[in-house]
Amino acid sequence: MKRLYLKEPFNKVVLISGDGDYKSMVDFLIDQNRFEKLLFPKQRYASSLYKSLGAHYFADLSDEGTRNKIEKMKRAP
Repeated sequence: MKRLYLKEPFNKVVLISGDGDYKSMVDFLIDQNRFEKLLFPKQRYASSLYKSLGAHYFADLSDEGTRNKIEKMKRAP
């Protein structure tokens, strides 16, 4: 991640994980305004470390509405 952040051009990061191991990276990217969204495979199993994030920073992939948004984005030109 460090190499990506320092050398590769990117706008925002979308992370798919529920593992709390990424919490410090997520906090750093939020502080740098480079974080978009954390997608939990199943939110009920997500690490409690992420509870401090605002709801606008995460979504549940098991939610049909979330999956529909992703499908729309995949079809967009």
